[in-house]
Amino acid sequence: MALFIIVIIFMECLKIFFLIPEKDKENFPTNTYPLKMLTFGLFIFDGVKNFFTAYYHMASLITDHKKISQAYLSGHFLFDLISLFAYFTSSSQYL
Repeated sequence: MALFIIVIIFMECLKIFFLIPEKDKENFPTNTYPLKMLTFGLFIFDGVKNFFTAYYHMASLITDHKKISQAYLSGHFLFDLISLFAYFTSSSQYL
């Protein structure tokens, strides 16, 4: 996911620095929409995976799905949800 994000940032920077409008994407290969959607899908998959991934607490492995879900919801879920929303709503149109 980090590699995809780095490529997207690089391609978005090309659009910004050279002021390439989205309508000229066939002349300049900076269409990042498919890559963004792939990365968005990977973010969603990662969030779902976090609901099923066991974790250690006080030197014991927690495998109960209810406890795993509660720990994720009370921990990183809000941060993941906000960042996913921000990533999805980011605009790639300039000019």
